[in-house]
Amino acid sequence: MAPINIMSKPGQQRIYASPLAWMVAVMVLSIGFAAVGGFGLGAIDRPAHTVAAVQLSFADRSNGAVDVIDARTGHVLQRVKPGEGGFLRATMRGLANERKRRDISDDLPFALERTQDGHVLLSDPATGRLVALDAFGQTNRAAFERFLDDRKLAAALPTTSQGERP
Repeated sequence: MAPINIMSKPGQQRIYASPLAWMVAVMVLSIGFAAVGGFGLGAIDRPAHTVAAVQLSFADRSNGAVDVIDARTGHVLQRVKPGEGGFLRATMRGLANERKRRDISDDLPFALERTQDGHVLLSDPATGRLVALDAFGQTNRAAFERFLDDRKLAAALPTTSQGERP
């Protein structure tokens, strides 16, 4: 293989054309695959049968806590204290930022569902985004799955005389 001198001065280091061509080809392919994935061609197909589902809303509190709310009943299912619930917070922040970029109201609930084959999915009907929670491991999946399993969590949270949760 003959070297190609791409330097302006004779005697400087030479670069071989073949490795350079391979690097460019890899970069072009990488960008191509990223573009295909970005257009949804690599997206998860929504399973046909849902066996459990809940509509969830999330509310930031002034003290940094986040309330997880059953959108159907309005009951607070969990209060995530500041510094806790990192995966839940990060996941919801990503979905909320997508809504903000598209100028979509944050009042619309998110859908959490368990499929017949046991997968747990979080989706945003407003944007069409779908998060397969199984992909993040059992502990992170459980951070959301508990809302499908135990809707009695709301009863554990005290209320004030005005019906507001502290």
